[in-house]
Parts: sequence; C-alpha cells; structure tokens
Amino acid sequence: MLEPAQLAAKEAETRASTIQRRDDLRFKTVHSFLWVLSGAALGMYFITLLLAPETDPPARSVLAIASMICFSWATLGRLGWAGQSFKGETIFEELDTGIFWALYWLGACLGTAGARNSSNLAYASSTKG
Repeated sequence: MLEPAQLAAKEAETRASTIQRRDDLRFKTVHSFLWVLSGAALGMYFITLLLAPETDPPARSVLAIASMICFSWATLGRLGWAGQSFKGETIFEELDTGIFWALYWLGACLGTAGARNSSNLAYASSTKG
C-alpha cells in the first residue's frame, strides 16, 4: 500500500505520461500522413505529368510492382531486430527510421504514379473513340 502522497504523485506521473504518449501518437499520425501525401503528390504531378504523361501498360505495372516492393521492404525491415536499444537513439536505429520513411515515401510516389497513369490512359482511350 502506498501512502496517499505517494499514490497522488504516481497518479500524476501516469497522467502526464499518458498525455505525452497521446500527443506523440497524434503528431506521428499527422506527420506520417503528410509525409506519404507529399510522395503521392510528387508521383501524381512530377512523374506522370512531366516525365510520362501517357505511359504504356507495362510501365504502369513496373510502377505498381516497385511501389509494392518499397512498402513491403519498409514494413518487413521494421519488424523487430536484435540491434534495438531501450531508447532507440543509436545511429543504426536512426538510420533504420530514415530508411523506413524514405521507402514509404517512395512507395507512395511510385504507387500514385502508376495509378495516375492508369487514369490518364483510360481517359485518353475513351476520348479517342
């Protein structure tokens, strides 16, 4: 049994920790959404409109496969590994985090480019008829 003062201190500590974790979760959720959205935007505008406005179906397949590889590689690479520390602040953990975010961004970019090219081709073929 804890003394009332110790119990109150423990409750305040738990409350503060819970609020901090909630705020961290909110920030990471919004940050990751904006990160993937930026990759999708680049894929939509830069790749499809400037580099390949009318990509043929095999190229779309390559973009879709490359996107799937990036997402899978990032996800599987993040599953628990032996080099993790308690705080997660080693150079290798920071490198792992950077690789994960870069692969997800690239996956969003390539996936959007492939999907954008699909809609461009469908529109082009429907207007040519």
